[in-house]
Amino acid sequence: FPDFSVEKFLSRSCSVCDRRCFGYLLHLQITTLVNHKEQGRRSERALKAIQEIGKVVAFAVERFVSVGEQIALENEDVADEMREACEEAKKSGQTIFNLTSFAGDPFDDGVPNSTDKSGMVRAARSLLSAVTRVLIIADSVVVKRLLTAVKKVKSVLCLCLNSQVFGSLS
Repeated sequence: FPDFSVEKFLSRSCSVCDRRCFGYLLHLQITTLVNHKEQGRRSERALKAIQEIGKVVAFAVERFVSVGEQIALENEDVADEMREACEEAKKSGQTIFNLTSFAGDPFDDGVPNSTDKSGMVRAARSLLSAVTRVLIIADSVVVKRLLTAVKKVKSVLCLCLNSQVFGSLS
């Protein structure tokens, strides 16, 4: 397992501009969780890595969702859809956290079972779907803002051109 720790993740700042990067990193972390060894005991280090990845994913989802919720507050036209996608992401992130928190439970002898893996796959798919929805909604907000800016620039240019034309006629 790669060395993931909450402290390392917290030390890196994530901004709205990094959301595509967030999706890629989330994909890598979830892939690591889902593709853990199928048979045999997991080492203490591997169990700790699984738990850390679960914490990092849950924290990253919370930060991501907070940005989505802020977008919902600022844009009433997409607020309901954005809140729904954020809620789905939160729920999926919490499911992943819960599944990884029980990794290495003394009652399971550290052996993954198919229920855990199928639950992890379902939660990962749900999370990736919700994150994609949030990104699409955020992108639509940006496109609307860009179109509004283009209209303003066009109207100002028309005013400038009209004033120059009238100024040259007099």
